[in-house]
Amino acid sequence: MRPFDTDKAATGSRPHICRLACPALLAVLCLLISVPDAAAQRKPTPASASQPSGELAKLKQEKDEIRAARLKLFQDQSNFHGEYFKPLDRLRKQLDIQQADLYEECSGDKYGKNQQYCTKQMARFNDDVRYFNERLDELKIRFAGQESQFQARSDDLNRKEKDIDRRISSLQGPQR
Repeated sequence: MRPFDTDKAATGSRPHICRLACPALLAVLCLLISVPDAAAQRKPTPASASQPSGELAKLKQEKDEIRAARLKLFQDQSNFHGEYFKPLDRLRKQLDIQQADLYEECSGDKYGKNQQYCTKQMARFNDDVRYFNERLDELKIRFAGQESQFQARSDDLNRKEKDIDRRISSLQGPQR
């Protein structure tokens, strides 16, 4: 059975209309699709709208450089924290362990340690604590100085980025 069989009474004259209408509809469809392309070819867009100006590209590149500098600043700050806080944290943990061991050894008569041994161990522990506190004070002073330098550099980068954003928006403003 063919779809456009003219021998059937139910189909009537419709197959002839469809056969004639298909090429016409196809031609109309092709014309509709090509009209926007032809209009776009006839009406060229201004060069400033189609591609960014040299100054705009330069500003965007500067903004990317500022973002890279900010990332480097955060990495430097993280490295600083790791460089100074990790050894200090390790020392603090050692002091905690030493304190727990000293308390266990010198509390009560379980281990039979004499008073002289505990006094020497306590003096050594106090020296270690004093050293830890000195390192902590040095770190706080250095950290305050570094933190102010990091903040100043971050503020400078923020100021530059805001200035570039302002200049980019002023360049893009007339194009919109």
